[in-house]
Amino acid sequence: MKAIILAAGAGTRLQSLTNGNPKCLLRIGSKTLIEHHLDALQSHNITDIIIVLGFKKEQIISYVENFPFNFTFIENKEYLTTNTIYSLWLARETMARSDFLYFNADVLADKRIVKYLLDAEQKNILAINKARCAEEEVKVILNNEQIVEIGKQLDPHLCAGEFIGIGKFSVTSNEQFITCMQNYISHNEKNLFFEKAVNDLCKIHPIYALDVTHIPCIEIDFEEDYHRAVALAQTHNL
Repeated sequence: MKAIILAAGAGTRLQSLTNGNPKCLLRIGSKTLIEHHLDALQSHNITDIIIVLGFKKEQIISYVENFPFNFTFIENKEYLTTNTIYSLWLARETMARSDFLYFNADVLADKRIVKYLLDAEQKNILAINKARCAEEEVKVILNNEQIVEIGKQLDPHLCAGEFIGIGKFSVTSNEQFITCMQNYISHNEKNLFFEKAVNDLCKIHPIYALDVTHIPCIEIDFEEDYHRAVALAQTHNL
């Protein structure tokens, strides 16, 4: 099992807090966002980490290089004009060879989520917060616990909850996952969320929802998310 962390974005909506530094280096509680991920992975003996970088990549490399992991750094040189579908596609060689845990770098999450994903018998499974969703969030429609649709544009009234940006994918379906992404990349549709390809994949391979509604987690896109994350970390000792 490997981990792929996407950390290429500039985090422009949080510049008042980041002071022009990468968003994943924001400190939440006693650790930076990326350190929270690394701590969770170390707790479960996952040491092969691929980080897709872009904005101020040298700062992130310098920050993590002394952590006890086998890092592979992949540069998204087009980070200003692309999105997560392109960043993940750049890691396709790893995807083709291994199961992997997926992380958006701007998520604060209790490390138990990694344990539950690893323990789940389902090969492809995404951590879902089952709550009322807003337009901004990546939403899912479920049939029992199987994801039948995923994306930002779904009708919130039909959705079971929000994908929090952490999941597990199997090497047995990764070749087709890569093909799903390639279908967009080959048409120069690089400025898409990777969930666009996940939505295609779930029509071919079953992808399931892991209910993490009662486990502390939050994606940090806006300043109010950051303040909520700080409060969450204090309350739950993250």
